[in-house]
Amino acid sequence: MKLRIEGNSIRMRLRKSEIELFEKNKTVNDALNLGNSIFVYSIEMSKKSEITSQLSSQELKVFIPELLAEKWINSSLVSLENKFQDCNILIEKDFKCTSISCEESQKNQSDFFENPKQNASR
Repeated sequence: MKLRIEGNSIRMRLRKSEIELFEKNKTVNDALNLGNSIFVYSIEMSKKSEITSQLSSQELKVFIPELLAEKWINSSLVSLENKFQDCNILIEKDFKCTSISCEESQKNQSDFFENPKQNASR
C-alpha cells in the first residue's frame, strides 16, 4: 500500500491483492521501519457514517464505512474521498503505469488495476 502525505492531505493507494485482503479481513495495513521505531498505517472498515482518520504517535488509521468500502471494492469506482476536520482523505485503487519513464513500469505490474487511460487509447 502506498501512502502519500502532503500538507493536510492523505492519499493511500491499494493494489489488487491488498483490496482482496481488505475485503476478507475488513482491514489492511503496512508499515515503515524507521530503525528505532515503526510507523504503521492502515485502512479499516467501520460502522461510522463517513471516512475518518485517527493518528497516534506511531500509527495512522483510516476508517471507511463498511457499505461504502464494499461498493468501492466490488465496482469500477476508482477512489473514495472525504474531508475530515481539516484533512482531505483519498483512498484509491492503484493502476498500472502507462509512462515509459515511470519507475513502476520496470516492475511486475500484474497486481495493479488496468489503467483506464491506457484502455481508452486502444
